[in-house]
Amino acid sequence: MLETSPFLAAMPMRMMLGEQLEIIAAGFLEDWKRAHGLSGRTATAQLKGNVLVITIEDALTNAEVKLADRPQGYLAIRNYLRQLIAQIYVDLAHRIEEALHCSVGASHVDLHPQRNAVIFTIELH
Repeated sequence: MLETSPFLAAMPMRMMLGEQLEIIAAGFLEDWKRAHGLSGRTATAQLKGNVLVITIEDALTNAEVKLADRPQGYLAIRNYLRQLIAQIYVDLAHRIEEALHCSVGASHVDLHPQRNAVIFTIELH
């Protein structure tokens, strides 16, 4: 899977990929804390082909989780999350581009109320 990512060939040391992903995840978690006001428990970043997936666990308040269990509430919370991520996107994109030696493309935010998780995906070029 990682071998098919063309931008990885530009990375000077492929063994550093795990460390770079940890730095990206930790930075996103810190940005999330500032934007949302709630500290997520953990953040992880995974590279799946040319898509970076960042997940924050325990990212929502109890009220947000409860609201997101209903279809209209889910959409409202997802739109709210999009606004929050828009506030931190520039720093995140810069961090990703520097760490992975790529450019960022389209992104998507989703949530899983059952896991109390926010999942942010971003295409890499």
